Amino acid sequence: MAIIDHGGIAVEGTSEQLKSGISSDRIMILEADGITEDVLSALRAAYPRVEDVEGSIQIRGEAIDLYELQDLLRPRGVTIRSTHLKTVSLDDVFLH
Repeated sequence: MAIIDHGGIAVEGTSEQLKSGISSDRIMILEADGITEDVLSALRAAYPRVEDVEGSIQIRGEAIDLYELQDLLRPRGVTIRSTHLKTVSLDDVFLH
């Protein structure tokens, strides 16, 4: 498999090779009520990359533990509605 950019091969390999070449980080998508700037600051202190994306929070890191995340958010009045781990897709490879 190859990713072509501007008429030339940008990168090639198997699907798994291409996806693993981007990052070993896990991406947790969190939807919750009560997210404030203070909560975002606390998340950013605990995890390397935290972004507010389209009403949900994306947390990137090699080790994201849901229980630790709950322990961080619950005392701050945050109610978690849903979470899921995002895996790297070939779209991510192309956009990277």
